[in-house]
Amino acid sequence: MNWDAIGAVGEIIGAIAVVVTLVYLAIQMRTNTAAINQASIQATLLGRGEATRWVAGDPDLNRLMWVGAHDPEQLSEEEKQRYILLLGGVVRPIELAFVDYNEGRMSDALWQPQLETMVYWFKQPGFQMFLNEYGQTLYPEFVDHIRQEASKRDS
Repeated sequence: MNWDAIGAVGEIIGAIAVVVTLVYLAIQMRTNTAAINQASIQATLLGRGEATRWVAGDPDLNRLMWVGAHDPEQLSEEEKQRYILLLGGVVRPIELAFVDYNEGRMSDALWQPQLETMVYWFKQPGFQMFLNEYGQTLYPEFVDHIRQEASKRDS
């Protein structure tokens, strides 16, 4: 064998190694992407579950949620402040879901129920008060998207 043949064999082996490495990296990226997507879904569902447990497990919070949503004028100033904080805890997991959905980490099938939940609640007077007074604390694209979806359903 001469040096040219040895060099050609080396180039072939190098090319095969590059292809194998690229295939391995593609598999690893797919696995990593799936893990990230699963983690984002889990974070959303856990956050929603925790907020539901707060409201369902505490009669005062349950009353605050329903009265505040439907007629916030019935709440005292202290109750309004608690209501605002409660809404922050309820809305944030869905806001996270919106970001994950926009970034492609959440499927349409999982995002749609989150969207329907927010459209329902954002139509309520208490959520409107929350948006008007504290909406700037939320991700602007999220608020815009929910408002657009709610207005579509009003027409």
